[in-house]
Amino acid sequence: MAFYVDVLGFALSDYIEKPFRAYFFHINARHHSLALIETGRNGMHHLMVELFSLDDVGQSYDIALTQADRVNVTLGRHTNDLMTSFYAKSPSSFMIECGWGGREIEPATWKPFEMHAGPSLWGHERVWLPPADREGRPRNAHARRSFRPARAGSGDGRQLQTDVGHVCVVGRGEGLNTFSRRPCERRDPNAALYPVIASEAKQSIARLKERMDCFVALFLAMTRKNLPQMLPKKLRRAAPTPVPPLRGHAPTAAVR
Repeated sequence: MAFYVDVLGFALSDYIEKPFRAYFFHINARHHSLALIETGRNGMHHLMVELFSLDDVGQSYDIALTQADRVNVTLGRHTNDLMTSFYAKSPSSFMIECGWGGREIEPATWKPFEMHAGPSLWGHERVWLPPADREGRPRNAHARRSFRPARAGSGDGRQLQTDVGHVCVVGRGEGLNTFSRRPCERRDPNAALYPVIASEAKQSIARLKERMDCFVALFLAMTRKNLPQMLPKKLRRAAPTPVPPLRGHAPTAAVR
């Protein structure tokens, strides 16, 4: 872990000690960009891509379901980064996690903590594993039977923010099966990058204009009569040496 923290600059987000060790690291505001999990063997477990909307995840899930054995982990939501996702089998030996709604943190003030809950709030059934190994909890029959219902009945419903038309779903309201809603503007996850991109584009355009101005000036100079003076001496064409007239003959006038 020292290599990732001290050399590469990652910071610990949270970790698990039981029933296996797992450490989640961040390098920016994303909750984690790297996870190291104790499995007893070396390898890559999955690569995650965050899609633009929840509908993108749902439609990708529908497409994956049309192919036999393509879905390795069913649709669900993680407890630490709150990502709603599923895992698909890739042609290589690792999986692709397709998700949306990942948690963002404040790296300067974030304090790592140990996680005691399961890996997911709901879903994420590991259908690629044998039935006895699908829960990420202690592997005794009673724990496996009781963990998922206990988690579902715990009332742990993390706030979910998404655009539904022009209405934000921000969590459960007073009613048992209702949601509190408020008008909101559509949120573009890349909105913070646009001012930076615009500034860099203006600088690039300014540099291009300077180069074009230099090119135009050079072109105009090359088309004028002072072109020989601009060339190096060794490339200048020497002026022809005048031929002296023969004795007794007057020089003839050059015909133009």
